[in-house]
Amino acid sequence: MGSAVYDELFRRVLGLVEKDVVPDRAIRAGIRHLISKRVKSTTPSSAEEYYDKLQEYVDELKTMPVAEQQDAANEQHYEVPTEYFTTVLGEHRKYSSCLYSRPGMTLEEAEVEMMELTCQRAQLATGFDGDILELGCGWGSLSLFMAHKLPKARITAISNSRTQKEYIDGQARTRGIKNLTVKTQDVVTAEFEGESFDRVVSIEMFEHMKNYETLLARISSWLRPGGMLFVHIFVHAKGLVCVWQNVPASRFSSCLSPRGSSRLTCYACLIRSPFTMS
Repeated sequence: MGSAVYDELFRRVLGLVEKDVVPDRAIRAGIRHLISKRVKSTTPSSAEEYYDKLQEYVDELKTMPVAEQQDAANEQHYEVPTEYFTTVLGEHRKYSSCLYSRPGMTLEEAEVEMMELTCQRAQLATGFDGDILELGCGWGSLSLFMAHKLPKARITAISNSRTQKEYIDGQARTRGIKNLTVKTQDVVTAEFEGESFDRVVSIEMFEHMKNYETLLARISSWLRPGGMLFVHIFVHAKGLVCVWQNVPASRFSSCLSPRGSSRLTCYACLIRSPFTMS
């Protein structure tokens, strides 16, 4: 079956799924089929074949835009009514992973546990009085948390969702937070004329990016000398090279031990500026 025919068939089937006319059993079978197909296509027969394919993928990423289909992502979930997310997310509206460090924890406790760990790993201790930029801030869980925890810091958060900005601004007013600015911007085109930052923080946003070389060069230009980029990212256990291939090893302040399954792994890296791309 040609790719154009397959894409059209997939589009029509997805349309039926979204109309809720396809039984759950059929949806699960379709998901299992797609996953097995993906696993088969990405499982090499030898280590040499694996690294050849990986390098091909890295080279392909370098020819692509920083991100693709941002409008589609907005339409599908970022601009879904806020009331939906207040129903399905925790108290802090954390739109990324939580940390259950002990049995019996509530969702709200796990949200806070992860945000505390993020601040620790990003070296954002109480008393920090620098400028922080959060890329892809979601519903503002971390930005609001940092603004409260670090009252001397100045925090800028960007999201390409209008409804997310409205929600975060409302929460900041309710909580009396004055040190947080939220901007509706796309990371691909974001500009910070006359501004620079001591930290750039990204939580589960890099997964949506393509051209990491261009993205990291842009972020480096936003950081002050000695500033640091903190990235929390889920990747294939062997695929981190796709992101960091062009960053000199000397710029890493830390790269923390991965968590997760043998295939899907969570990495947290802190990189010191400037990290000139090779």
